[in-house]
This record gives sequence, structure tokens and C-alpha cells, in this order.
Amino acid sequence: MNECKPLVLGGDDEEAKQAEAVKWFRRAAAQGESHAQTLLGMALKDGRGVAEDEAEAAAMFRAAAEQGDTQVRCCTLTAVRKRETLPRV
Repeated sequence: MNECKPLVLGGDDEEAKQAEAVKWFRRAAAQGESHAQTLLGMALKDGRGVAEDEAEAAAMFRAAAEQGDTQVRCCTLTAVRKRETLPRV
């Protein structure tokens, strides 16, 4: 499983599950949990479980990176390899 895509959920209720995951990511990210900031950033970047918001995604990625979260590097490298651009904040 690709660690940069943790929100891939199956079943009939996929959107509801993703929205629920985003709710918990937001709570943990607000408390400074760097991994949750990375996961929330990915959800925001891809519009999974939440409206797409590249500026907020970049802010979450930056906050996670400043705390040393290593998964944010994986996602950044994946975006670069795919030639996607990450917004600047």
C-alpha cells in the first residue's frame, strides 16, 4: 500500500468514512500532531473527505515538516515525480 494514500477506503460509504477521517485529522493536527497534519494535508490536496484546498494543504505540509514528520517528504517527492506542483504559502 502506498503510504502517501492513506485515505483509500473501500465500501459503499467511502465518502462518509473519508469525511470522518478528516474530522479526526483536524482535531489531532490542531493539537500539533505532525502525522495528522501530513494526513490532513494529503486529504486537502486531493479533495478526499473535504473540499480541495491547496493553500491549507501546503500549510499543513509545512507545519508537519517543521516538526520533522518524514511522511511529508514522501508525499512531496511523489508530487515532484508526478510533476505536480505544491502551492506556496
